[in-house]
Amino acid sequence: MLIKVTNSLALDKAIEIANQKVGHGNLSVDYDFKRLAHDKQSWYHVRLKAKDSRHPGAKLTIRCDPTGKEHIRHTRSACWHAHEAFFDALPADAVIKAMNLTIKPGGEWRDYNVGSIMFPVYASESCECGW
Repeated sequence: MLIKVTNSLALDKAIEIANQKVGHGNLSVDYDFKRLAHDKQSWYHVRLKAKDSRHPGAKLTIRCDPTGKEHIRHTRSACWHAHEAFFDALPADAVIKAMNLTIKPGGEWRDYNVGSIMFPVYASESCECGW
């Protein structure tokens, strides 16, 4: 995802707050500074990760076999709730571009299907955060 903020300190502060709310110290953020040629603005390319896939803030992938039995795999990707806490902790003037959407901190969140038509699983359900 791309985030436009004044400096990287805002990203570090946001991950601290997200860790307090959701990750219990399990979340980390990687970011690179980018200047996009098409709009001549400065952005950060940001990736949220979980340090341990078996702790809060980590995303699960859920797959169903033809019999309907679920197979759950723990990943190091940050879950939906971790992203929400991180985005809401950014300064109000930040601009977030993710999944072909432009999002403002504190804006309305829409849950979406990350499963299939036969076995729907929503993003908010694919973790063990307890939110």
